[in-house]
Amino acid sequence: MRGRSITLDEQPFTIAGVLPDRVFGLLVPRHDLFEQGEHDRSVVTPLVPGRAGEGARSLAYSRTRRDAPWLRVVGRLGPEVSTERARAETAALASQLRAENPSANRGRSLQVVPLDRWRTADMRQLLLMLSLAAGLAFLVAVANAAGLMMTDSLKRQPELAIRQALGAGPAQLLRVVLVRSVLWSLPGAVLGYVFGVATLAFVRWGASAGTESLGTVPVGPVVIAAGLGLTLLGGLATGAVAAWTLRHRDLVQSLHEAGLAVSTGRRRRRATLVLVAAQVAVATGLAIGSALLVRSMWNVAQADRGFDLDRGLVVQVRLPRSHYPRAAEQATYYQQALARVRALPGVLSAGVSASPPLTNTTVMLSGSLKVESPSGDSTLNRMLGQFVTAGYFEAAGLRLIKGRFFSEQDEQSAAPNIVVDEAFCRAHLKGADPLASALHFGRDRLAIVGVVGDVRQDTERQSARAVQYQNRGVAYMLFRRFNGSPTWSFMVVRASVNPATLGEATVRELMAVDHLACLDDPRTFAQLFAARIAERQRILGLLGSLAAIVLVLTALSMAAALAQFVA
Repeated sequence: MRGRSITLDEQPFTIAGVLPDRVFGLLVPRHDLFEQGEHDRSVVTPLVPGRAGEGARSLAYSRTRRDAPWLRVVGRLGPEVSTERARAETAALASQLRAENPSANRGRSLQVVPLDRWRTADMRQLLLMLSLAAGLAFLVAVANAAGLMMTDSLKRQPELAIRQALGAGPAQLLRVVLVRSVLWSLPGAVLGYVFGVATLAFVRWGASAGTESLGTVPVGPVVIAAGLGLTLLGGLATGAVAAWTLRHRDLVQSLHEAGLAVSTGRRRRRATLVLVAAQVAVATGLAIGSALLVRSMWNVAQADRGFDLDRGLVVQVRLPRSHYPRAAEQATYYQQALARVRALPGVLSAGVSASPPLTNTTVMLSGSLKVESPSGDSTLNRMLGQFVTAGYFEAAGLRLIKGRFFSEQDEQSAAPNIVVDEAFCRAHLKGADPLASALHFGRDRLAIVGVVGDVRQDTERQSARAVQYQNRGVAYMLFRRFNGSPTWSFMVVRASVNPATLGEATVRELMAVDHLACLDDPRTFAQLFAARIAERQRILGLLGSLAAIVLVLTALSMAAALAQFVA
């Protein structure tokens, strides 16, 4: 492998070394509880100024546009250097950069964050929620076991009284209760281990094929030791609760109850009644929590995303820059490709977008942005953009709120137009007529010709963000300042039949235009959405299963307590 030559981004490279698996995954933010392994197969290329390739072009763009940062720096502190010292030094450097370039660096700063904290920032709330759920489940299990032990201790009070009458001291009686409690807990440890292995198998089964990192989750001696430790802790806790119920017991009264087969004793009956009431409250709370989880999962599936999830098909297209160095050549390819795809049987509409929903791609416009509206002008530093062709809105199933969609004439229009979403109107137009407003990007004035419904670009968890849509003709005009136009896009197809059946035909037509085009596997919007929410569904499923199991345990414990109460 080492020394072998490969071609990446139309540039020759020689393999200098091989890194261990998951190294790249450790250098990017983690968004899912169970890593999907999408970074396990990656390559590292040197970022060399003046060299060809997307990386060098992006670096050249950053050198001329200081208001569009995109690089992250990973460093290692010296053995005597603290994080606070590193923060102080970078703060001084940021202050110097703001003084040297006030227009581009106004309001910007440099932050030093430990790598692990930065990587897991999006996971902290989820980990806290799961930790609280696990802690609650453990406490409920201990409470249920304590309830059973209390019931058993109340039943065995006469026996313990006889032991005490025969000379057993408090320490001996406590040892009897604690040993019985721990012995009762050991079968629970075995069942818990089996349940943990089964849960991990369930998560692996429900995960995507790329979730290889799950195979590294160990269920070995450390996990077993931790489980035994929790079991002993729970057993001692339940035994302590049971022993607490026996403190200051009246020996004469206990011996009297021992001689009465039909009497349960007032204290015993009262304690059992309190126990039953507490367990009913716990069971009710768990039932409500389980119902909320089910409702949450239903909301995930039924949330309004702002686009058609059922009939959309997406294919990512990457054109070789050596064959398509200019915008006009790329436009010719997409015009021919759209004509062929739209002619396929079962295709209702087709369009091209740089960042359709659910594709993990965004285009952030930064620089001199000004919103012109009858209610007053405002300036922006950055905002989300979408570069689309005519037919994209129809293909993605977006709702037209006001005005019109793009047409073929907009591609060649001398007066560039844009379409905005409702979130843009709420954030920037302040109730003014959007069709009488415009967006200024540098020296270009982009008139608003339509308003579409809000689209949640990622998932239903994220609120809609202000987006402006530009037709690709305008996009190419603007991107010429970026040392060339982008060579990747997504073909979006709306079908009258199952969109998955059109994937092969769509790829065939795209390759017929140019066999050098690099295409990803076609995926439907439904498949993309299922992959995006699979993590949340697994977590909700785990929490729901946990609540159901604890609910069953509570019901069994409550039934046992009621049986003792009736007896």
